[in-house]
Amino acid sequence: MTPTPRSRLCFRSTLVVPILATTLALGGVACSSSDSTKNAVLDQVAPTKADIASQAGVTFPSSTKGFKLVRISADQIDVTFTVATTDVGTFASGSKLTLTAGERVIVHASPLWDVAVSDAVQGGQSVRNGVQRSAEVIAAGDTSTVRLSLLRQS
Repeated sequence: MTPTPRSRLCFRSTLVVPILATTLALGGVACSSSDSTKNAVLDQVAPTKADIASQAGVTFPSSTKGFKLVRISADQIDVTFTVATTDVGTFASGSKLTLTAGERVIVHASPLWDVAVSDAVQGGQSVRNGVQRSAEVIAAGDTSTVRLSLLRQS
């Protein structure tokens, strides 16, 4: 008996579907085995302020305004926001960052900022949860601008 086109299609379907399902199931298991150990903030397409706070250990004082974020690469996110100058200490201590007057720790331009700084600057770096956090705070009167670069550590 010669197989008809319809019987060939049914035969292919009964082989392809189980093979595809098995392949997808095994692929899913292999991908998820080490994902839980990575810091998810740098894996998200657009992490929120809350994600950055909880996963990268950044404290945002209540005076935080103008939060902006841009992905620079798969391993880097740049963030900027403003705080009341009186809240810079809260940001630094809560984020476990030691800021040093006159220290520049971010020397790259970003879509969020220019490299040039004309006002007083404080800078510091630390690592938390596998993320290097580089921060510069530029004071201008009652408001300070925070530049934050988050980079995955390998």
